[in-house]
Amino acid sequence: MKKLSFIIVAILVLSLALSACQPATTPAPTTEKTQPVAVEQTEAVTAEETEAVAREETEAVAAPAETQGPAPAAEGGWCSGTKIVFFPGGPSGGPFATVVYNGAVQAAADTGADVQYVWSDWDPAKMITQFQQAVATNPDGIAIMGHPGDDAFDPLINQAESQGIVVTSMNTQLPKAQAEYAPKGFGYVGAVLYD
Repeated sequence: MKKLSFIIVAILVLSLALSACQPATTPAPTTEKTQPVAVEQTEAVTAEETEAVAREETEAVAAPAETQGPAPAAEGGWCSGTKIVFFPGGPSGGPFATVVYNGAVQAAADTGADVQYVWSDWDPAKMITQFQQAVATNPDGIAIMGHPGDDAFDPLINQAESQGIVVTSMNTQLPKAQAEYAPKGFGYVGAVLYD
């Protein structure tokens, strides 16, 4: 369980870092016309075949072979200079929050991002106050726990996004914010929860 949580957190931080590190350039419009490409018809794939492939991929990710190790860190800290505020959620030293924290620390080491960790003691009101304080420091990205919910976070996330701060959530979904800001890097890492 700890290893899976570590992997999930590492993916979250890497996705946030990727979103925050990408240059803000837009591709130049092309004026050349493209020719239609002929598409080869193939056999229809059954739902069972699709599920079998998905299951195999999930099992491969969940249980790496003994010869596999962690991915090597990118040379030169490809994301150095990127400032991220990261919320592990609970108290410093708490069992779940420590696993989340350790994943974020490893992702920061792998990317070279400058990460500040904010401990919230699982207190939604504290998370909101700390998020406001984090926005005031104008980081490149903020990774939050979604416990306060969309209603509490939406105006604050809107403000952060308007300042060019990439926000993403973990552990508790923020479906409204994710629907609005997914194209700008807002994602979610964690279990799919029911209302």
